[in-house]
Amino acid sequence: MNTRKAKAAVQDELSAFLDDVVELARSSTGVDSQRLDELKRDFRERVDHIQSDAKDTARELLAQADTALDRADTMAREKPWHFILAAGLVGVAMGVLVARK
Repeated sequence: MNTRKAKAAVQDELSAFLDDVVELARSSTGVDSQRLDELKRDFRERVDHIQSDAKDTARELLAQADTALDRADTMAREKPWHFILAAGLVGVAMGVLVARK
């Protein structure tokens, strides 16, 4: 699952979750205890599902970040002068920006 799909899925779940909250609030007056228990159970299931999706997305993002760090580390070890030059250029650019102020 890519991050856009995950984000859309979480947004859909949150939207459905909020709809359930609104339904619960509107229907809580004059509702028998059985219907209220059913709404509470549905509410809890939605919350659990949203938490599960959020955890899955976080794990996926952490795995992607770890992969990116491994690639960067490998490149830095294979071609260290490229990274030294890049760091120097960033330092010069920051120095110029700080000196302007």
